[in-house]
Amino acid sequence: MRALTYNGHIFDSEVYYLNPAPWSKPSTDLVKIVGEDDVNQMVRAHAEQGTKICLLYLVSRYEDQDPDVSIGSS
Repeated sequence: MRALTYNGHIFDSEVYYLNPAPWSKPSTDLVKIVGEDDVNQMVRAHAEQGTKICLLYLVSRYEDQDPDVSIGSS
């Protein structure tokens, strides 16, 4: 997981991968990666489906300090 910090992962965010089954959707089929066992499970799942592309999602647990300011507002 430390290697992800070089690619934009911040420590208060969580990492998920999309289940490689053909019918999977990000809204319902994301699998949380917590450690090495989860990475191994992800690799096995993709090997079973014969997929070479793995979609990773970084989900930030950002909490706005000012409730009147939203992300992306100026």
